[in-house]
Amino acid sequence: MSTYRCVLAMVARNVPVSTIATQLDTREDAIRGMLDSMVREGYLRAIDCESAACSGCPMSDACGMDTDGNPMSYLLTQRGRELLAEHDCVAVKS
Repeated sequence: MSTYRCVLAMVARNVPVSTIATQLDTREDAIRGMLDSMVREGYLRAIDCESAACSGCPMSDACGMDTDGNPMSYLLTQRGRELLAEHDCVAVKS
């Protein structure tokens, strides 16, 4: 399976970006670049919210947003699910 689909499969399992980078022996900024590409291509949707709403959000303690408000969490779109369904996605190193 391609690295691109491996990253997509790990994001679908809510694997943190830092862990994806470690498991694939790739720089974190390269993984973030892939994620940006996946968002542009419609495979992922970045979870983004307004920082002013954080205090009232029930998920604020578990939020994956960084200190600059950049999305750290992603949702697989229908297109992303279809891409993964087309290929046998084998798990990488545990």
